[in-house]
Amino acid sequence: MNAPPKLQSCLSERKVEEEVKNGIWMGESPATRADATISESISANFQRRNRVYKEEQRQLRAAVGRRQRW
Repeated sequence: MNAPPKLQSCLSERKVEEEVKNGIWMGESPATRADATISESISANFQRRNRVYKEEQRQLRAAVGRRQRW
């Protein structure tokens, strides 16, 4: 199908909704679905940014601590 991306997204959402109604996903958590990769990547990006932020804050605190000792 050569539909525009937004239309393809709507069609795939509709397909998932139909599968949910038909019970295909019964008993599975949303994280086990094949289309959960977007939320997984968002979570991974958040965790990476959080690690970078914490490391930057640690370095800043260490630099301030060194300055205060002078």
